[in-house]
Amino acid sequence: MAKLLRYEFRKTMLAKIIMLAIAGTLELIFVISLLTDSRTLIAFSSLMLLSAATNGITFIGLWSLIVLHRDTNSKQSYMLFMTPNSSFRILGAKVIECALSILLVGACFTALGFLDVALVLNHFKALDDFLSMIRSLGGEVAKILSMDSGTIILLVLSVLSMYLMMVNIAFFADTLSSALLRGKKAGFLVTLAFFLAMFIGMIALLNLVPSTFDAKEYLLRTAIALGVSVAAYLGGALLMDAKLSV
Repeated sequence: MAKLLRYEFRKTMLAKIIMLAIAGTLELIFVISLLTDSRTLIAFSSLMLLSAATNGITFIGLWSLIVLHRDTNSKQSYMLFMTPNSSFRILGAKVIECALSILLVGACFTALGFLDVALVLNHFKALDDFLSMIRSLGGEVAKILSMDSGTIILLVLSVLSMYLMMVNIAFFADTLSSALLRGKKAGFLVTLAFFLAMFIGMIALLNLVPSTFDAKEYLLRTAIALGVSVAAYLGGALLMDAKLSV
């Protein structure tokens, strides 16, 4: 499994380099805006960093999905299954790589976020103004800030399990598309259509959980997301073994 993971990380290394380069460039612009005391540039670079953090995670996941689609639909795809690894290990390595890459990029932008908050507070010397801005974001932030540490941990686990569910649903959608279409040109578009349909269905299911902002809610959301993840992974690996490895 370790060799498979290293191989998968090498195949998606360019995506991570691109995102880290974007993060570094935007952070440099942000620091320059503080040094020049340009509030317009501060606002612009902050929004760009937030946008890059949100879209960067999507970009990393999409890149890994494209790699999976290419591996299972190219003329050389049979070579993937000539290695002494089962479909479960092959798909598992891809899922783990994608999840870890998303965590890496997410952690990078989170660290930059904390750094930027510290830089802003140090620059403006106005903690009250900053806290006022946070409060103006709405009641959702206030509810999160008022949670105890255990509930916050469950909230984080809920968010992470959601991302894992998205990865597994996307990979299952691509495996299903590849099994049905066998390398046809529209295959990736069908993958995206399958993913959107499944994702909308899962969001509808999760929305049935009452929003109580407590440990019970986040525990239930985590259990549902992990259950869907396991089902999607097993389904994808079984499809891969039955339809793509022969």
